[in-house]
Amino acid sequence: MTTTTTGDTTVETWARRADVAQHSVDLLYGAAAPQLLHNAHPEPADDTFNYWWLAHVIDCRLDAYARTGDDAWLDAARATAANIRERNGGSLFNDYFDDMLWYALALLRLAEATPDDAERAAVEADVLALWEHVVGLGWNDTHGPSLSWRKQQPDYKNTPANGPLAILGARLARRTGDGRYLDRALATVAWLEEHLVGPDGFVEDGLGREGGTDVDTHWRFTYNQGLYIGACTELYKSTGDAAWLDKAERTALTSVRELATGGVFRREGELVDDDVPDTAGGDVGLFKGIWYRYAVVLLEERDVPAVDDLLASSVDALWAHGTVPVDDVAAADGAPATAVEALREAGVVLRPVQVGWTPRTTGLIAAVGLLLAAITVPLAVADADLPRTVQLVVTGLLALAMGTQAATARHLSVKDVTTVVVTSTITGLAADSRLAGGHGKHSGRRVAAIALICAGAAVGALLLQAHLAWGVAVSAVLTLLVAALGHTTEEAEA
Repeated sequence: MTTTTTGDTTVETWARRADVAQHSVDLLYGAAAPQLLHNAHPEPADDTFNYWWLAHVIDCRLDAYARTGDDAWLDAARATAANIRERNGGSLFNDYFDDMLWYALALLRLAEATPDDAERAAVEADVLALWEHVVGLGWNDTHGPSLSWRKQQPDYKNTPANGPLAILGARLARRTGDGRYLDRALATVAWLEEHLVGPDGFVEDGLGREGGTDVDTHWRFTYNQGLYIGACTELYKSTGDAAWLDKAERTALTSVRELATGGVFRREGELVDDDVPDTAGGDVGLFKGIWYRYAVVLLEERDVPAVDDLLASSVDALWAHGTVPVDDVAAADGAPATAVEALREAGVVLRPVQVGWTPRTTGLIAAVGLLLAAITVPLAVADADLPRTVQLVVTGLLALAMGTQAATARHLSVKDVTTVVVTSTITGLAADSRLAGGHGKHSGRRVAAIALICAGAAVGALLLQAHLAWGVAVSAVLTLLVAALGHTTEEAEA
């Protein structure tokens, strides 16, 4: 990247920022074994084992090792790699093919950084075992030869699974000299280009998620663009064909044009409702990082000023708005002393994302309740049909209220609890059920969400039979009660 090589001062600035980011992970999320890293801050939220999050931690530790040469970062990468396997019951494998490919990609980099021959060979063996497992169980001809997303949905094909497969195949071909890996990578990208890559290079998420052949064109994620950029760049490195770099550059520029504003990427999934899991947090928190990683891989091969500029402006924005004084943040219970000392010297730490109920949540939910109460008044006093103009105003205000409520609930990001769309919840419940070979986790939440939405619809219909105002009035009371309860609970936990 040209932005990191324009002088010693610039290099030092970027290196310092990278150090702060690395140490922030440990200060905010450090945990005792076997947890290693908590899932959230300040509350640990450790009920879920996030296999693929930790795979990216390996990559980040290896980035620090490559930049500094400090063996402590290599040891940290080793520890994270071992932690994934330990917490996964001693197994390399899980149900999600994309998860396993991220682990394999990180392990391949770990092998390349490992000086000891025996240790390196063992890590490489794990990479190949993951490859064989994924291809053996996930590759099928549904919608054309390609990789499924997970074992329980063999007919659902997407970029998040096929992108990492292409990247890993191209890298393995170079490392092993075995052309079969390159053939698989080429076939995978050919499938992506036939089904999910548009004429301008924009990459869609997947097809067949709910059966059939519908493409999720409303899931406009930086993640997918980054994967295709990475796959094309790796194929260039494996074949020497500059046409692959042309494709990578086209998608990089298209994603900047379509998804960025003012030098930063916008919120992920901006065109979707809350039927997309964790659009306000969770897995989506990693998406932009994947684009940045593979944009750098592209820039190492070709200068693309618009991409370089976005990387620089994004990090500048993060530094301007995403850091706080280190003394303003409580260290995690397992934060290592080295991270605490390094960040005290730097004076800042990356600001943890505030999740859960906040004072702003109280304000927004209360505002919705008050707006609904205000709408109730003209509805209650109307003895006959409302004038057309009043109907339009009331409908618009109701839309504003419901949109604000849905957006606020989405920010709370309670896993598996939807507030508007029930179809995806039913699909997820069925696909993850034990009858379908899934884990069955969080089924209670999903069933409760479906039941409450249906009950609300039934109660609303009955109230409308009595008077138009009753449904809105009851909604107003319930909304204000939720605002009060949430605020009281948030204050008690503060």
